[in-house]
Amino acid sequence: MDPDPQSAPVQLLDARFDADASAIVVSAVIPDRVAEGSCLLTITSAFGVDGVTAPAVPDASVTYCASVTVPVASASEGPWSFELRYTDDTSSGSIAGTVDSR
Repeated sequence: MDPDPQSAPVQLLDARFDADASAIVVSAVIPDRVAEGSCLLTITSAFGVDGVTAPAVPDASVTYCASVTVPVASASEGPWSFELRYTDDTSSGSIAGTVDSR
């Protein structure tokens, strides 16, 4: 049986609504962790739930979830709740918040 994954601290760098792209964009860093993994961004609004998975980007001493983007319907207005979940072979972690269209 595999042990439970270690907790990976996810630190938010940016969370915003990009009006030009009609999308929610979230960026985060996982400090002291250099690993290939994935970043799952899930957004929730009055219109439902949507999400996208992007590859994590390892750097010299950290790993990034860089500009993970979920398009939103042009008729949709915020606020949107989001959760960004980072996962690799040995650890996982997440951060959540809210983005408004203003």
